[in-house]
Amino acid sequence: MKWFIVLSSLLIFWNGINAASTGRVPTSAGTTGINSQVATALAEQAALEYKVSISLQQGSTEFAAQGLTGIADYLQSDSKTSLKRADAIVDYFRSRGASLPLTNVSVPDLSPIDTSSPAAAAAWAAKMESATTQKLSQIASLARQSNDEPTANFVAGMLETQTQNEAEATRVSNRLSYAGAERAAIMSVDAELSTKYAANARPLKGPSGNSTAPRTPIGGPPLIDY
Repeated sequence: MKWFIVLSSLLIFWNGINAASTGRVPTSAGTTGINSQVATALAEQAALEYKVSISLQQGSTEFAAQGLTGIADYLQSDSKTSLKRADAIVDYFRSRGASLPLTNVSVPDLSPIDTSSPAAAAAWAAKMESATTQKLSQIASLARQSNDEPTANFVAGMLETQTQNEAEATRVSNRLSYAGAERAAIMSVDAELSTKYAANARPLKGPSGNSTAPRTPIGGPPLIDY
């Protein structure tokens, strides 16, 4: 089951990237080009988001096997949020009649999620959210400098919800860090996360490209979907 999920997630990554490079990106009248540096930065962020989504899904599978379903649900919900951020970027390129600059993209390296403990996994997730906020801020600034207002506005919209995502990831990380290795404390946090995230944790797309969950925002705080 674990490897099925991992392989399915890898297909999500390649399908998402290939969709923008196989002629399926529409060209509409009136669209303007995206600054090459901005486009490359966005494409790299999308690629990283797909990788983060896969790693979070792996972590979710491992903690579910340990009976920590709340932590598993939280990581899966965070995985879906990363996936939706990547999808939003791909869709934005399509809306501008552009394709992702795959020849210039260097997919960032990513250390696998640390599943040695719930606190370690949550700290990894919080680190990824913080890095995302910083990167999106840099891209928004670069878009404004290049007078690309549509892209600046698009990224600014992502940042509005991303700051909430980062704050929630930090809160969860702090809660689990405080719990430490105390089983009773961990189970208390796990129950809290289960209450918040059980409805949000739905399967990702399978190998066929279909999903049991709608692609539109699934609602329900605290992690925000795009």
